[in-house]
Amino acid sequence: MKKLYIAAAIVLVITMAACNNFAPDPLPDEGPRTMEVNGQTFVKLGIGFSDNSRALFDTMAIAATEWYEVAFFDGTNYFRTAWPDGERGYLWVPVDVNYSGNALIFAGTASRTLLATGRITNIDTTATAIGPTDPAIITGTSRLVTFTLTPLTNNIYGATTPGTSNPATSTFRVTSASPAAGTDITGSIGSFPTVTINTHPYPVYRLGNAATIQATYAIGNIPAGLILAGPSKVIPKILTEHGYYQALDVSGVFTNPPAPTGPIPNPAIPSTPFEITLTTGANAGLLRLSIEVPVFALSVTEQVAGNSTTGTSGVILNEFRPRIWYIRGGISNLSLDMGVAAGSDGGAVLLGVGDYQFQDQSIPGYIEITTQ
Repeated sequence: MKKLYIAAAIVLVITMAACNNFAPDPLPDEGPRTMEVNGQTFVKLGIGFSDNSRALFDTMAIAATEWYEVAFFDGTNYFRTAWPDGERGYLWVPVDVNYSGNALIFAGTASRTLLATGRITNIDTTATAIGPTDPAIITGTSRLVTFTLTPLTNNIYGATTPGTSNPATSTFRVTSASPAAGTDITGSIGSFPTVTINTHPYPVYRLGNAATIQATYAIGNIPAGLILAGPSKVIPKILTEHGYYQALDVSGVFTNPPAPTGPIPNPAIPSTPFEITLTTGANAGLLRLSIEVPVFALSVTEQVAGNSTTGTSGVILNEFRPRIWYIRGGISNLSLDMGVAAGSDGGAVLLGVGDYQFQDQSIPGYIEITTQ
């Protein structure tokens, strides 16, 4: 995966009319744009993209971004919708509400790997751009709300030049080990050892045998408003490569974010880095290590009890439960990360436990075949 998850910030627009470049074409059956619900006025938002905003994607991001979800919070209830790329979604939200810090959009893959998040940066009824702490008030006459998306970032190599790595700036870091023998503490080494697989040199995080190891994993640009949707996972997978053993007895758990203790409320995702505990056994070899952190946008609940808001005409305004999205190391989360410079979609870190390389290719299990 290119370790900007998306190479450039993109602009997504929530539109309520078709009177400007960003609005989607009007539909003949859109019906009323406002409605009274229990004495409160709601406005129906049509959600779409502009061609200009889509041009800011690079090729990989266009192919990978397939789904969107947006959530608003009016101080009491949550309102959300989701839609696939290429279509338009709709959302009813209360008017005359300041949504600054209370509106969040997700963009990601069909398997809901979270690639980018965004906040409101413009409303057509506001004269100037909206900063992070500025009011973001949608009124009954608003017709366009603009979100600017910021990509999640990750760089386990710590470098952007092909064929190089830098432990000092790596986003995956081994911080301590007990016992310490055989483990490279990331902040104490000047360079990574490498293993070449299919001509590509991968940095190896060396771990000692029979050890308890603390590590951190920093994913950049995680905003406020992400709610933990379940236990986070550390996923070790074997790696088969000629000349190297396979590490078969490595396990891991997240210590931060902690697992949720009840259905509601779930904890908010803390600022990264995430914290992980790894345990190695007596087995030596290579393995791939991936992470998966499930999240909701803003809340674990839908907008009101009963999962619907009914207008005076009996129309259900919103009926959508929050979807679980995942913070992962890459689009292809179980494949090795080839680094920023390689434009990789992989998300797995390469670990080397103990003496992971064969010292003698004639050991049992290998048969030398010669022909004459």
